[in-house]
Amino acid sequence: MPNLLFDKPGIPILFVHIGYKDVVDIALRQAALAAPDSPVILLTDEIRDLPFAVHQADIRLYTGSYPRFDAVYEHLSVNGEGYEAMCYGRWFFAHEFAVRHGLGRFCVFDSDVMLYRPAERFAAAFAGRIAGNWSWANCFEGPEALGFLCDRFVEIFADKPRLHALADRFRIGGRPHVSDMHLLMEIAAADPRFLEQGSLIAQGFDHNIRDADGCFAMCDGLKSVRFGADGIPVCARTDGGAPVPFTFLHFQGPAKDRMGRFAWPAAGQPPANRPPVDQPPVDQPPVD
Repeated sequence: MPNLLFDKPGIPILFVHIGYKDVVDIALRQAALAAPDSPVILLTDEIRDLPFAVHQADIRLYTGSYPRFDAVYEHLSVNGEGYEAMCYGRWFFAHEFAVRHGLGRFCVFDSDVMLYRPAERFAAAFAGRIAGNWSWANCFEGPEALGFLCDRFVEIFADKPRLHALADRFRIGGRPHVSDMHLLMEIAAADPRFLEQGSLIAQGFDHNIRDADGCFAMCDGLKSVRFGADGIPVCARTDGGAPVPFTFLHFQGPAKDRMGRFAWPAAGQPPANRPPVDQPPVDQPPVD
């Protein structure tokens, strides 16, 4: 079998996922269809046979740099400790993978992100920056940029007064809380080499499909998306602006069980054959 890391010329797309696989399978398949020239890579705890082109790697082979973070980690989150530790750990695993395989520029997507345009279209917005400030959809200039981010995570967790101040600032329901998302934004705000991705929302970079983001039409609790003949999702605006074609959609939280409704059909079928996305979703197993 050919090495999918090097037999495609496009920008690599990296997913890191442990556990329940149905959601990530939808995201992987969509990325493979939307970016056929890009290697789609999954770091995972279970290598499986998949009916689409994805390079899978055992995540346990890329944990060598994680102990330096684990040594300073302190659980300050409303989420479970295992879940939160994994959210941080994925950046270290991804960095080690990128270094070992000599990746240049690459994208990292959460397993609840659905891509609809080639990775090059997504990455173009990051020109001149080493990375962005979002945890769910990002583009890194190279392994060094992600290594810098990992170093900052270690530094912040080692500086307990600073860490506790951040957890106090982001309290949820009165409980201290800080996540990798908060830290990434905190780090990026102090470093002009990072892109402020909030400026891209109106250009089709989805913050959260459950959020109108101040201007998008909503339907059944999600952005009111319609697909064009080219398969690109378009959402109407409520402020009089032109409808926006989306590069990707982010199915954060309970929206994950709706992802299948927004997936492209099998290769060779026209996107117009897709069922309307505002119909009630098909029941699916719960997602952790």
